[in-house]
Amino acid sequence: MDGIDGVFIGPADLSASLGYAGNSSHPDMQLIINDALQRVRQCGKAPGILVTQPERVQSCIHHGTLFVAVGMDMLLLRRGAGAPAARL
Repeated sequence: MDGIDGVFIGPADLSASLGYAGNSSHPDMQLIINDALQRVRQCGKAPGILVTQPERVQSCIHHGTLFVAVGMDMLLLRRGAGAPAARL
């Protein structure tokens, strides 16, 4: 589609939409996500994804993603707020 340069996949949102709410790492979801990344790339667009598991980054790159977000605002805030609380 003209005017669309890329597609960003949010695994949590996609898994909830497909009946796997809270389980974006389910093997079926991984197959769906990998297929989507490859299809976006085959269309000449830039596929991207949000990844919270470090071990998944290389797999996503292998399947064609051109950009990977590796942090999520709520996780970063929780981790950042948890460190001072743990010290005190």
